[in-house]
Amino acid sequence: MYSIEDQVEDWKTVFLAQKGNSIFCNVDDSYIADPFNLTNLDKDIDNYKSALKLILNDITLSKIKGLHLKKIWDSACFLYGQIHARYILTNDGMLKMLDKYENSAFGTCPRVQCDQQSLIPVGIDDRVGVARVKFYCCNCEDVYEPDGQCNKEIDGAFFTTTFPHLFFLSFPHLKPKTKFKIDRYVPRMFGYKIYRHSKLHKWQERERTKAIWESISKLPV
Repeated sequence: MYSIEDQVEDWKTVFLAQKGNSIFCNVDDSYIADPFNLTNLDKDIDNYKSALKLILNDITLSKIKGLHLKKIWDSACFLYGQIHARYILTNDGMLKMLDKYENSAFGTCPRVQCDQQSLIPVGIDDRVGVARVKFYCCNCEDVYEPDGQCNKEIDGAFFTTTFPHLFFLSFPHLKPKTKFKIDRYVPRMFGYKIYRHSKLHKWQERERTKAIWESISKLPV
């Protein structure tokens, strides 16, 4: 979780440096310190005040002893995740996630046909404790489990179901120019397409295109 050496650093530095936590961005202290941004978070988090003080370095790890230290630390991690979920939907938060995305900090799509398209974190449920974080590919529009470099215990709610889609609406140039058609591997025997797979792919393309146009029709004009 942390070590004695960590006590010389601020809490966010320690937290973000932990293995697997690099998918979080560094939330500005000014955002965390604004009570408006934390509305209702105190209702669901134990040791809320102490956890907030720890995140903002108003208290240090060295001043918290024994079992109480673990409780405060865990509460601070949970609180930071909840704040992070809100922050990444702001302009400043998106710009920080953009920097990570452009450097493929979240990994690349394992699907061969996506040609190492960068992934982005996504939650499949906005309720905390329901599902772990996944990674979304904007090319094949599918989600994948984290690789070994990510902490697989991170809650998906800390990245929301909204974030990746709002992200690509904000930065549309990042989406590949596929014109609604996804490159697919086509099974062949002696140079001929296997009919069963060809039929399945056509159905998948129709359903995907239908879903895309339905989503577009719901966007505000």
